[in-house]
Amino acid sequence: MEGNVEPDDTASKRQSLQSVAYTWKGFLSNTSPYTYPNLSAKNVIKVSLGSRHSAFLTDQHAVYCYGSGELGQLGHKKFSDVTKQPVLVQDLKGENVIDVVCGSNHTAVLCSDGIVFCWGDSSSGQCGIGQIEKTNSPQQVQISDTDSDPIITQISCGDSHTLALSSSAEIWAWGTGPQLGLGTGSTPVPTPRKVQGLVGRKVLQISCGSNHSLAVVQKARTSKLSGGRQRDMDEESSGTSSLQMTDEIYSLHEEGDIVIITDTRTASSSVEEIPSMRSFSPDSIDVAARRPAQKDAPAKSDSEDSNNSQGTYTVDEDKEKEAEAGQSESVVNGEVFHDQPDSVSTPTSTIRPERRLTFTESFDSASAKKYLAQQLKPLQLAEPPKPVKTSPKDRILASLPQAVSSKISKLMSPLSLRSKFSLTECGEQEDTEVEELMMSGVSQHELGKSSGVRFSLEGPLDDSTLQTEVWSWGKGANGQLGQGDPLDKAQPLVIKQLTGKGVVRVIAGPNHSMAIASSGQAFSWGCNSDGQLGHNGQLVPKRIKMPNNALVWDAAAGSTHTLLLADGNSFQPDIYYLGKQPSLQELKNEGRTGTPENSPLKESKEASKKRPMSSIAKGPTVKYAARAKQPEKLPFIRKCGWAQFVAAASDLCACITDKNASGFTAILHELAASERLLHYQLTTTRSTIIKALSSPDMNKVLEGTIYQQPFRQIVDLFSLLGTTVAHNSIGLMAAVQRSRDLVELAMLKSGAEYRAVFEQYAVYVCNFVTVGGFTHMGKIGSDALSKHEAVFTELLNEEKPASYGTPLRNLMKLPLDRVKCYAYLLGKLKDYYAQGSTEFNLLKESSESWEALQRSIDEKKAHAEETRAFWESCPSKLAEAIKQPDRRLLRDSRTKSLTLLNAGRLSQHWFLLFADIFVHAQFTTHQAFPLALIWAEPGQQADQNTIQLTMPETSLTLQAPTPAEKAEWLWSVNQAIDAVLTNQKPGCVSPAAVPAGQKIPPKLTRQGRYLFLGQPKFKDAVYEGTWHLGKPHGKGTLQWPDGRKYSGQFVQGQQHGYGVYTTPSTEKGIKAQVYEGEWQESCMSGYGTLRYSNGDIYQGDFNDGMRHGHGIIHSSTGNLYIGEWHNDRRHGYGIMEERLRGEKYMGKWENDCRHGNGMVITMAGLYYEGLFTQNKLMGVGILLTEDGTVYEGELTTGPTLSGKGLLMLPSGDFFDGTFSGLWGDGVKVNGTFSKAADSTPNSTKQASPIGKFTVAADDKWEDVYNQVRSVLGLLENKRPDSQKAWAAVAVAISSRTRQEKDRLHKDERSKVVEELQKIPSSGHSKGKITEEDYKAIQEYLAKAFDTSLHPLGRLLENLCVAYRETYIGLGAHRWLLPYAVEEIKSYVKRIYQLVRVLFNDLPNEHPNKPETPVHDHHTSDFHYYYDYSDSHPPPAVEAKIAKSASKNRQLSTDDITCHITSDGLLYPIVLPRLYPALFTLYALKNEEEDQQYQDRLRRLNERPDMALLAYLKVDQKFWLLEEVVKDSLKRISEIRDVSYVAAVECLQNMSTTFSPRQKLLIIHTAWEAIKEAIEVHSTESVTLGMDELFPIFQYVVIRARIPHLGSEIQLINDLMEVKSDPGQWGHMFTTLEACYLLTRYDKLPEDSLH
Repeated sequence: MEGNVEPDDTASKRQSLQSVAYTWKGFLSNTSPYTYPNLSAKNVIKVSLGSRHSAFLTDQHAVYCYGSGELGQLGHKKFSDVTKQPVLVQDLKGENVIDVVCGSNHTAVLCSDGIVFCWGDSSSGQCGIGQIEKTNSPQQVQISDTDSDPIITQISCGDSHTLALSSSAEIWAWGTGPQLGLGTGSTPVPTPRKVQGLVGRKVLQISCGSNHSLAVVQKARTSKLSGGRQRDMDEESSGTSSLQMTDEIYSLHEEGDIVIITDTRTASSSVEEIPSMRSFSPDSIDVAARRPAQKDAPAKSDSEDSNNSQGTYTVDEDKEKEAEAGQSESVVNGEVFHDQPDSVSTPTSTIRPERRLTFTESFDSASAKKYLAQQLKPLQLAEPPKPVKTSPKDRILASLPQAVSSKISKLMSPLSLRSKFSLTECGEQEDTEVEELMMSGVSQHELGKSSGVRFSLEGPLDDSTLQTEVWSWGKGANGQLGQGDPLDKAQPLVIKQLTGKGVVRVIAGPNHSMAIASSGQAFSWGCNSDGQLGHNGQLVPKRIKMPNNALVWDAAAGSTHTLLLADGNSFQPDIYYLGKQPSLQELKNEGRTGTPENSPLKESKEASKKRPMSSIAKGPTVKYAARAKQPEKLPFIRKCGWAQFVAAASDLCACITDKNASGFTAILHELAASERLLHYQLTTTRSTIIKALSSPDMNKVLEGTIYQQPFRQIVDLFSLLGTTVAHNSIGLMAAVQRSRDLVELAMLKSGAEYRAVFEQYAVYVCNFVTVGGFTHMGKIGSDALSKHEAVFTELLNEEKPASYGTPLRNLMKLPLDRVKCYAYLLGKLKDYYAQGSTEFNLLKESSESWEALQRSIDEKKAHAEETRAFWESCPSKLAEAIKQPDRRLLRDSRTKSLTLLNAGRLSQHWFLLFADIFVHAQFTTHQAFPLALIWAEPGQQADQNTIQLTMPETSLTLQAPTPAEKAEWLWSVNQAIDAVLTNQKPGCVSPAAVPAGQKIPPKLTRQGRYLFLGQPKFKDAVYEGTWHLGKPHGKGTLQWPDGRKYSGQFVQGQQHGYGVYTTPSTEKGIKAQVYEGEWQESCMSGYGTLRYSNGDIYQGDFNDGMRHGHGIIHSSTGNLYIGEWHNDRRHGYGIMEERLRGEKYMGKWENDCRHGNGMVITMAGLYYEGLFTQNKLMGVGILLTEDGTVYEGELTTGPTLSGKGLLMLPSGDFFDGTFSGLWGDGVKVNGTFSKAADSTPNSTKQASPIGKFTVAADDKWEDVYNQVRSVLGLLENKRPDSQKAWAAVAVAISSRTRQEKDRLHKDERSKVVEELQKIPSSGHSKGKITEEDYKAIQEYLAKAFDTSLHPLGRLLENLCVAYRETYIGLGAHRWLLPYAVEEIKSYVKRIYQLVRVLFNDLPNEHPNKPETPVHDHHTSDFHYYYDYSDSHPPPAVEAKIAKSASKNRQLSTDDITCHITSDGLLYPIVLPRLYPALFTLYALKNEEEDQQYQDRLRRLNERPDMALLAYLKVDQKFWLLEEVVKDSLKRISEIRDVSYVAAVECLQNMSTTFSPRQKLLIIHTAWEAIKEAIEVHSTESVTLGMDELFPIFQYVVIRARIPHLGSEIQLINDLMEVKSDPGQWGHMFTTLEACYLLTRYDKLPEDSLH
């Protein structure tokens, strides 16, 4: 390997790299490989050999062919072509060819865009061009079907077939024979067809033999079933796609016959796909014995020569066979077969075609099993192996820090760490599987579940690359299918022996096959006539034992020989040879052609003249050998350069080497070879040492000790690390063979994630070193480890150790030793690229990162050693209490003096600073304080060099000898604290790691967890959350052992702010009590919700932990109380609804009792009011019934009449006297009955006396208003300050926003806060209010009342809840309408007073209101100021309003204060929320009148327009029917609902508006629509009087069909600001009222109704 290359020469040296193709025959040491002069100036990156031709691919994507071309296989457009040198295939110029493959007599190439070209012999359809004839020029292969148009990524050619692998992992085949996997038999398939047997599985690689095919397939992840049935389904039945049976299959062996019995009584007719179940030893059959003896005797002579081999090695074959028979074993279908000598064979008569019999008649399953068991017993078949019981543990990611876990999550997909690596023990034992390693892996599901993160490896490789299976199909006469029998398979079947071996590549030769595992092991099976397998096996795969355990990474298979490319000395690859040697005469004939001039073994002219031109040396040290049955190294290849690729066919060999002119190749090979070696070391360690230490006995010894967890962490991450290294090894091999760019490697592309695995592994190893874990494991596991001394010797190059602690530690540190190698080699590689290039920058960055990681690992090791030494000297009791694997010592007061200030003379204080805790030890006691909850500051006694440490519940004042030592201790403590707070790794805190002079103290506010021990209120509780200077401060969770839990805000150690407090019930099955709301000084204070364990729910105000203020409680029994509370009792005004009793009380409360004025509504329709005392009604009261009966007099609870009183009947008659008895159960009367005086039907009734003993509207819900008054500062009897009020509102909004942040969207919160905390211009006093100011006030109030974040919005929300609870349900009684109206007016009045605090320019309300511009000419100007957005009129009405508004002048700057009223400002905001409950009362009150009106409407609306207009006596010229008649096919007398349509539609919107002013606007707009309609149809100016307009308006009212018009009119009358104003709007409203009364009372003539 050469040294560093100077940067100036990097480009030229990098470009001088040249790959050369060599070919040769045999394995003798003096063989001279051949090269080709016309390829000497080209970089050959691929060579492929056919039976009589070869093909070469250069890095410029040019294809050269050489050899015999009588079938057109050279692609030179000739059929008689024979070339002695490779010639360019001209037809492929311009094609970006990336691969070339030779079949026996045809050739195929693959382009980068996925296009395939074929040429040559196509007599079997193997060219896939749709014709059965040869072709001598490249022809494109059309690969597609109706379902897909695949992109091809791999191709492979056999004798009579070709396979292609698409990017979607599907195989396409064409040609002839069972090797297609299509089930087509001998029928040619001239065009590509998809292989259905592997559809749904991920195929990774394909290879074609002469008449068979192989594929590497990702192992399918299937659901776990029990026993061997799962393995059968997973490994065998999945491959037999045409054999579909739902129950078990039983087979009977008798003279080669097969009987298939199924519980479902059906079986596939494709019997060729049924695997052989014959019970013979696969390795005992010599397939060559089945062939007829050849007349020629070369084979015999070869055999004789082989028995007397005098080549480069000599082996006693008999001893060899005995050794192999004694040491080797092969597992086939669950049975163990010992290797037999090649001379042992099965008679030919026993191998004959199967006769198949299928039972289709009814057959009892149990009987079949019993019968078959009896028949199979004499055959002595071994029982299938029992399923391995595994106990996967999800420990890896659960133990990783989040930063590491997040990095590793980008590196790999969910790993099944039970990867079945193929391992060796001491280089002698057969293959073993790691699947049985106890607790050594994590399943995919468990790993993702436990960690919450998913692994994903970027690039073409993922963890499934190692979880592979090998499938085979085609002809199997020589055992090349590896299925344990010599039968043909028309469908793909899995080779069980290779499942879990980590196979990454397969090679199919003419009659034998090979597989290469990621661990560097090679397996072979098939024809072994000349020892080409390297072992005595044949029908099933067996591992090839390589000299010195060389790791194989490429291979090739010829007709009777095998090439193996493996790592050699100094990392330079060696090629090993297995199998038949060409005859001596053939080699001599080859030698007569002369050694090419460019052969690396070309001797000088003088030397060449002294010896014949032969590639066979006649020296006495080299003798001819007919075959090599063990891998034989080809030393002459090393002289050719660094081998990258091998190929073989017939008796030819080929390879591609690089001269390593610049040294780049050597470095790249060193990186790849050392990575393979590391992978081998890891897998060997895992299968031997780790397996021994993970036995159940060892687990019992470790259980409960300090060593258990860190050792399990090492074992788990060791497995993950092995898989990671395997991926990198595969990628490096691809880079060496130039099938992948170096920069695409995972270790470069995802460098941070890749290094994170090593970094975390270093942490685990150092943790184990800290507690002396390796020494301990060496002692307790000495017996188990003594069985693997050879492993220590091989991997560590050490003799037999005296103890196993140090060797075990060195083995576990192998991956960490690799880090330095990464840094060095990547740094060397970067020098071969131009500075500033992408490759240079990536390699430089990666090299520097690995160097930084190495420094970090060295630092971790040093800290681990220091801490280990401390634990060895530490008192055992203290060590037992605080010793942890991940804990590192940073400072010790025994070596760095530190004492307790004012400590006693005889006291002893020992202080220890660890990476995570601070320990104060004295005598036999100690205290450990977590660093996350320590605040270190300089002490107040500056002259005494003190340090103040503040912790929860305690503090320490420490003293250092000198100011310098004080500063050093303070710096160390704060740096350690900061390392914990910033999630640095334990042991990473070092003064050297921090720039000089940097002393930034840790954050004062931090997160932490603490168990309170001394504080009485929090004793034994665990707090987890935000801290500040030793006290909980911010958001956190406090949980007591008895189950109590508080989650919320803290301030200076007290619950303060918003929080949730849960108190579990001591009784089983009872729900916990939960409070959610505001806290002050650890007490429930403010607004909150309390859910009691019995199901009651209270929502309202609290004070000092008690219900206090306004609140509502829903009882689990259905009762409801809403009102005022005082010290946890109902006190003040409140509403109580008792559904079980069927009554609602509305009145005063005192000390949880009804006390004071109040009224009761019952479900029976009774209403009574009076004065209550301690829940009892006493004195004079009033009672009303549903039918209008009124009693006024002595009244008690019940209601019971009990004394003097007056009872007035609905007819006007009345009783005056003494009454006694419960109303409804019979009342005794002693008094006078008086008859009512005669009265006219239209006379009004006596006014109702109700309301004398009820609570005034202004006295209701005072606590709700007091909440806002408190915020605005109005409870201190001071003059309101507008600016302070605005500041208080801003604070309240911010506080409420923090509480509601979980409910509100972030953008919504920020938008609301921004808009409401901004003071509008009208919020500043200017002495007047303009139109612009008024609109700004309206806009602000609309937003404020629309959100509960604003105090006003919360006020309105509470009032709406109170209003609905009062007047809905039992409160929906017609007698309550007056109270509901008065309550709304009170709301508006009191809210207005609060609004005036913010906008103090608003006029004050007083009894003598100014004349409002509701009517007359002011209307058109003033209604513009009000927001009518809630009414949402239809487009026609909206257009009318817009047209009216457009006539107004622009916003005036004049003072309009005198026109502003509370009703006009607040009704549009308040009434929409209260309207449903209010209008329901109106509807109940006017139920009879509305029903009468609706009946009249129905009868009138049955009339056509002409009849109705005539009945209403509308002037005929105002009917407006002429235009309609012209466009209608109906007669004019039948037309309906066509006159004054716009006015009708406008008036109908009255029911969609809420405030009186909005309703009056609708009436006004309807009038305007009538006038406009008349003006449009009149040709001359018309002056309309009331006589003309009234009947027209009555027509519009009737056609509008407003069902509750009477209630609408009454609402306007009740809530309109001025009720007696002769203005224009007043006249319009009076007209509407008159139309309603006329329609309701006017009798229709009998003749006019028909």
